[in-house]
Amino acid sequence: MKVWTNLTVGRKFQSVVLAVLVLSIVVMAIGYLGLQSVSRQVEEMTAHEVPTIQLLLNIDRDAYQAQYALEASLLVDNAEEREAQLEAYRENAAQTGERWQQYRSIAVNDPAEAVHWQTFERERADWLSVADQIATLSSEGTDRARDEALALLPQARAHFEPMREALNQLQDTIYAPRIAAHSDSVLATARQRGLLMLGLTALAAVSGLGLAWLVARAIARPLARATEAASRIAVGDLDVALQATDSRDEVGQLTKQFRAMIEYIRTLADAAGKMAEGDLT
Repeated sequence: MKVWTNLTVGRKFQSVVLAVLVLSIVVMAIGYLGLQSVSRQVEEMTAHEVPTIQLLLNIDRDAYQAQYALEASLLVDNAEEREAQLEAYRENAAQTGERWQQYRSIAVNDPAEAVHWQTFERERADWLSVADQIATLSSEGTDRARDEALALLPQARAHFEPMREALNQLQDTIYAPRIAAHSDSVLATARQRGLLMLGLTALAAVSGLGLAWLVARAIARPLARATEAASRIAVGDLDVALQATDSRDEVGQLTKQFRAMIEYIRTLADAAGKMAEGDLT
């Protein structure tokens, strides 16, 4: 506190501004670091989890459409319609492989993924082997070939369902929980940083107001006493006792000089009184 009383008025005001400025910089730094943390987590999520989920969903859709087109080709008699369905099968079946490779290139490589990868790749290979046989028979367009193809359908479906289940397991047990965890972490970080920034902002406001009040008090109270003393002296009341102050700022110096002036006026008044009584000593 002694250091504060020794500061000039200008330094006190500078201290108030500096304290508020420092706290404001801290608040901005915390906000910036919080945004950086959130940004890193969002970038990680958008670089891996979100694209992989989209690819897995697209692979599942392609597989379903391929199987649907394959079976539909066995139900149409028109050669052009049948060939269109078979072309849809080939296109979607090929896309399952292309998108699978894209998925593998950005997968997070969680150890638990390996089991599902093996299941998908094994079942997809077996499914394609049987499905291609069905497609070849369907393209022939004969009743005999259709009957043989229909006989192979249960075998194709036996591999088709485990293949899709492996995709579902990758989505439900690997990537959906990771996305949920990232989302929770982002929200928790944002909430924590927000509360910290709010607290520091409140601290900056309270500190600024408190310091401003101290500066105002250090100036206003001595000036009020000096004003009261001057008013009493102006009406001839020399029994004024101006309280001394430890402050060494401009207001403190003014108070000190004013006290000296009061003592000087008292001395002159005492001398004048003695002279009026004939005491010239």
